[in-house]
Amino acid sequence: MDIRRTSVIAAVLGACFVATASAANLPNGWSHAQVNVGNHTLIYDRGRVTAVTGSSLTLLEQGGIAVTIQVAPSATIKVNGQPGSLSQIQTGYNAMTVGVDGRPARRVDATSPPPPPVLTTTTGRVRAVGSSSLTLRVPGKGLVTVQVAANAVIRVNGRSGTLAQIQPGYRATTVSANGAPARRVQANAPGTGGSAP
Repeated sequence: MDIRRTSVIAAVLGACFVATASAANLPNGWSHAQVNVGNHTLIYDRGRVTAVTGSSLTLLEQGGIAVTIQVAPSATIKVNGQPGSLSQIQTGYNAMTVGVDGRPARRVDATSPPPPPVLTTTTGRVRAVGSSSLTLRVPGKGLVTVQVAANAVIRVNGRSGTLAQIQPGYRATTVSANGAPARRVQANAPGTGGSAP
């Protein structure tokens, strides 16, 4: 089944519904739908914005399909949930448009992509190992305890390992994102190489 081109027929009446082009969002995984409402057809498109002009958006939809959507001058536009304008929408944003009967979109909802994760690398000599943490002596910082995620990727002496295999005196590097528990740990016994001091 081609999700992008799926037509959904809804027996919903109400001129106000069509006039404002207001309806629920597309289901997850859908990038295009046509909903018949009385004698009108609501047309939904959702994707990542690849181009913006003064009167249109180009969306990269599921399956790599690029679609240019004309936007009505009177369209209701929201950017990150707040009233906005087409000029505030940037490439890389995610957007959904709603039009009626093939005319320019009457509604645009756009959201900026989440910021890239802030990675924190902590390197030092292991002083203590807990069931879900490592305490490292970090040059210039003293003792630092790093929480380790239960599903972290752990390598000990170059091989897949567990937190329990890491011993005091090992050199270790942990990597975490946005302050969350570390998702990667690399530890080496003294004299086996590695980057920790």
